Amino acid sequence: MLIAAGLFLVVQIAPPVVCSEVIIKGGDRSIAELKAGDLAYANFSIINISPFPIGVYAQPACGCTVTSARSNIVGPFNNLTVYSTINTSLFPVGLTRKKIRLSFSEGDLRWTRVQILTVLVQRA
Repeated sequence: MLIAAGLFLVVQIAPPVVCSEVIIKGGDRSIAELKAGDLAYANFSIINISPFPIGVYAQPACGCTVTSARSNIVGPFNNLTVYSTINTSLFPVGLTRKKIRLSFSEGDLRWTRVQILTVLVQRA
């Protein structure tokens, strides 16, 4: 059974300096109702709203979550969609939150944010 998680929330992320801005759209508060063993799919977009290219590295917190965007460059005023797959086979019944660490870089600047994906697992 495959279920796509809904995406609702826009989060604006302000990096340490004014010259770069990134918006992350979707992902937070994404809830999929699944049975243990199902796969959940959640997508979110990283939008570079600065005139400079930024590096993006997406790293899941554990092996049950896989992302499509390990390391990418997002050009000025462009976006990157990160596709995530979550395997619920070892999840307990109830809500589980999975974290994806997003690392950004622009020249010598570095900053990180955490994207949280929430999954509701029901009894099989």
